[in-house]
Amino acid sequence: MPYSRINAPLFGPLVLRRGTGSHSLNLLLEDAVPSLFTGNGRGTGILAAQKADYSAHSIANAARRGEVIILYGTGLGNKRPDVRITVGNAAANVLYAGPAPGFQGLDQMNITIPEAAPLGDAIGIQVVVNGRSSNIGTIAIR
Repeated sequence: MPYSRINAPLFGPLVLRRGTGSHSLNLLLEDAVPSLFTGNGRGTGILAAQKADYSAHSIANAARRGEVIILYGTGLGNKRPDVRITVGNAAANVLYAGPAPGFQGLDQMNITIPEAAPLGDAIGIQVVVNGRSSNIGTIAIR
């Protein structure tokens, strides 16, 4: 099956062969499968994020409405996808979503915290790319 732009999930068999035998499994390929990085490395809890001055985001260094923050993750894909990010249930202004300069496989998303975002220590953020949703991580907003 030749590679072309994947507009829908592509299923195909992957066969691993060794001298002692082979194993086959089905492989699913998609344009994008976003995932946000979190501080605990498990995809839950406080996001691995920075403020625009590159200081680490934390509960003590919380974001503010209207402020730009930088999120990190992977799986945005190589195409310039349709990236939507929600903070609480408010749509964020996505200023940039793409490769992080100098880091192969790392994606960076620069967003403005919406004025309608709720306040608190654990406000959920989720990324949706071409209809695929990421895990939900949290940030503190004051």
